[in-house]
Amino acid sequence: MEIFRAVGANMVGLTPIGITDDFASEEPPFIDSSDIADPDDPRLKFSAADRDAFKAIMKRIFAEYKDLSETRNALLHGTWFVGYGSRADPNANTFYVHKLQTTKIGLTRVEGLPKSAPELITLAERCDDTRTWIGFLESCVSALVPFKDRFVQERGDWFLVIGGRHEPLPRKSTKPASPEQA
Repeated sequence: MEIFRAVGANMVGLTPIGITDDFASEEPPFIDSSDIADPDDPRLKFSAADRDAFKAIMKRIFAEYKDLSETRNALLHGTWFVGYGSRADPNANTFYVHKLQTTKIGLTRVEGLPKSAPELITLAERCDDTRTWIGFLESCVSALVPFKDRFVQERGDWFLVIGGRHEPLPRKSTKPASPEQA
């Protein structure tokens, strides 16, 4: 919990979320701080810019995680139609997932779900990217790497710096356009 306080997450309006098996504790830990011997270690003091970066990066990760979670739930709870060939797809390389959702206008079909193995692989790559961002953010919070060395903001967008490359979250070309956007 010390790292969470040091980052100042409470001051930026984030609520601590327990991500360990110890959900019964009074204050659920955000990140396991067992590796840090002294919570007063000066390396754990973060600037206002670091706290702002943390908040913005967490917001970005949460948005991607939420989208991935909703897609996962639609795939898991939808009805899959696999192996049905057609004139346009005689080898049945594509499939269809039927899932309904409640909206203001009633039941509507969930759009934009993957329809082929390559699209599922792309979805898995987005999961890997999100996990990578979480891992590098944790390394910054654990005072192993300064925020400014790992994350940069350009033109209002955040990027993860890996080997000199700036990686966005999500990758811009991973999500297929829905019929409404086309």
